Amino acid sequence: MINHTRGLLAEYGIVLPQGPGRFTAQAPAAISGADLSDLAPTIFGELLDQLDDLDRRVKKLDATIVGFCRTNETCRRLAKLPGVGPVVATAIIATVNDDRQFRPGREMAAWIGLVPRQYTTWRQAAARRHRTTRQSLPQGATDPRSTRHRQSAAPA
Repeated sequence: MINHTRGLLAEYGIVLPQGPGRFTAQAPAAISGADLSDLAPTIFGELLDQLDDLDRRVKKLDATIVGFCRTNETCRRLAKLPGVGPVVATAIIATVNDDRQFRPGREMAAWIGLVPRQYTTWRQAAARRHRTTRQSLPQGATDPRSTRHRQSAAPA
C-alpha cells in the first residue's frame, strides 16, 4: 500500500523517502502542500486512511498472535529458542499439529523441508509442502539479534 501510494505521488512529482515510518510522517504534509488537482488530495487522503486502517488491523492480529503465544505452553517453549518469536512459533504449531508423530527432531525437519533430503519412505510425499514455515525458521536462526550464531573475536 505504501509503495503504491508512493508511486502515485511520484507521478505528481512528490517524492517521499522509503520506509514506512518516514512515509507516514511526511505524506500528509506533502499532499496538503503540493499543487494538485481538486480531486487528488481527496484520493490520496483516502489511500492514507486505508493505510492507517490496514496498520491498525495488522497490529490487532499481531496482538492476537502474541496473546495466543503467551497462553499456549508449547508456543512459549518454542519462543524461547533464539530467533523464534510468536509468529514463527505459532506457524510451527499450526503446521505440526501433534509433535508426537515425529521421534527425532530431524524427522520433523525433513517433513517441513529444512534438510536437503531424507532417503527413506517415511513421509516423502509430505516433504517440502510447508514453504512459509520452512522459510521462517532459517531466517529466524540467522537473525542478527540471535546470540546463537555470533562469534566473538578472540583477543590477539
